[in-house]
Amino acid sequence: MPKSVTGNIHKKKTKSGIRYYPYINIQVNGKNKPEYLGCSFATKKEATARLSNEITLRNSSPGVAHNSNILFADWVAMWLAEKEKLNKIQQVTLDNYRHSVERHIIPYFTAKKLRLSEIDWTVLERYMQEKAKTLCTSSLKCHRIVLSQALKSARKQTDFGFAHG
Repeated sequence: MPKSVTGNIHKKKTKSGIRYYPYINIQVNGKNKPEYLGCSFATKKEATARLSNEITLRNSSPGVAHNSNILFADWVAMWLAEKEKLNKIQQVTLDNYRHSVERHIIPYFTAKKLRLSEIDWTVLERYMQEKAKTLCTSSLKCHRIVLSQALKSARKQTDFGFAHG
């Protein structure tokens, strides 16, 4: 049975008054560690609402832990769909991500038939070296960001990690 994401609120007294910091509990070596959401609130009610939204989002996200055979290309497509749904980044950035994913990343990794569990630094380095032959530096930077964020999302949303070989 999949684990559900949990979290809490950290109350801290600062020079400007009391602040509330929501965080998610993540498993690291079998122990819960807080992963702060990178924001603070003046009221506990605001912090609780943000935490509740984050928990709902993470619990409804597809879990790689239950399906470690997911194709990496499929994971990147789901990551992009989630980014579009959240609508937290500028449209031009999202368009660049979509172009990189649809024109380069998905075709490359679909052809290789690599699973998320098979992705390691060697695979990513090989991909970047191949793309460096035909793409400009700014495009390569966008690809690196997409790959990095998609893998970071996989680690955050599940207790499944990719190889660091």
